[in-house]
Amino acid sequence: GGEHLEIGLRLMGRSAPAGRLQQVTWVIGEIGRQALRRAGLIRGVRTLTDAERAELVAVCRAYERLAEASYYGGESLLPLYCAIRILNEAEASGSPPEIARGLAGTGALFGVIPFPRIAEWYLRRALERLADVEDLATHEIVGIVIGFYYVGAGMWEPAREQLRTVRRIARRLGDRRRFDDAVGNLMELEYLRGSFATAAGLAQELTAAATARNDHRFRAEGLA
Repeated sequence: GGEHLEIGLRLMGRSAPAGRLQQVTWVIGEIGRQALRRAGLIRGVRTLTDAERAELVAVCRAYERLAEASYYGGESLLPLYCAIRILNEAEASGSPPEIARGLAGTGALFGVIPFPRIAEWYLRRALERLADVEDLATHEIVGIVIGFYYVGAGMWEPAREQLRTVRRIARRLGDRRRFDDAVGNLMELEYLRGSFATAAGLAQELTAAATARNDHRFRAEGLA
């Protein structure tokens, strides 16, 4: 859960803001760092050793999971902080996979605020960055985040394309969680479009898969 992720970050010498006032302050700080980089006032990229790169990946993935957990826990500032922190850390280090993930997460959360023009700028940049990334797990997470945003924005065809791509990659990797995530979002997309028969078929697929894995969250989504 979120508490364990925060403990893990502290053990790595990082932290997450506690309380609304600190969250607001830290989000403003990270947005400031991001604005300076976008304006070209921060340009430096430091060269990492293998150990430093491994630590960067661990830190960014921890923030990524904390962003997801806090978002589904009903928070807004903490996931935004985590997403922009990932992007700032990644851009300072020049790591393409983490940059793509950070761009996608930042864009999706700016869409929640909502600042759609800013959100879509970041999402386009995330897709561009994927051209430099071979890691399929990064393609999964970027695709699911962007597909989720597109569903919320009513951009049906781009959303379907992203989510089907994620489902295909997840099947190839044997990643049942992301597979179910993609199917759940496709189910919602078809329901919102009024394609109820298609949505029902996806719901049955999701429910069966989640029941087999004893995954209560996705089973509940399929039965809803």
